[in-house]
Amino acid sequence: MGTITPYMPASSRPDPDKTMAKLQSLETFSLHEHDNGYRLLVSAVGGDAIYVEITPAQMDDIIDSLDAA
Repeated sequence: MGTITPYMPASSRPDPDKTMAKLQSLETFSLHEHDNGYRLLVSAVGGDAIYVEITPAQMDDIIDSLDAA
């Protein structure tokens, strides 16, 4: 199985010399559509849940990344 590169706009990509966040296993996620795009709820095993807003263009990028995987 290949590696999936996370979506990250070029302007917000982290400095490769800095430590990345600790990798956690996905526990649950849910996607909700609203007028301006989508809201994604993600939680890690034993961790807090977070909501992120996703634009339609970002959703297309996510779908394309998953199709490529």
